[in-house]
Amino acid sequence: MKNEEKRWWTVRQLAAHYGVSVRSVYVAIDAGRLLAHRFGAGYGAIRISEANRIAWEESSRQEAATRAATPFVRKDPEAKRLIDKHLNR
Repeated sequence: MKNEEKRWWTVRQLAAHYGVSVRSVYVAIDAGRLLAHRFGAGYGAIRISEANRIAWEESSRQEAATRAATPFVRKDPEAKRLIDKHLNR
């Protein structure tokens, strides 16, 4: 097994690596999009394995591609009217 595959990330390290807030990482963990492990007694230390980091990155990339391919549809008719007016449609 390569040394990189054995790496464990802290929440702060992962946030710094991706240039996002620590809160964003915790939100991904709470939502079940990023698998994390808790080590130690009490609250313990939260760590993310390299494999889980890569899986989160891949799923985030796929989510972004799906959002880009899905047209934005505004359900509020007044908001749609204002957007259409602003875009000269």
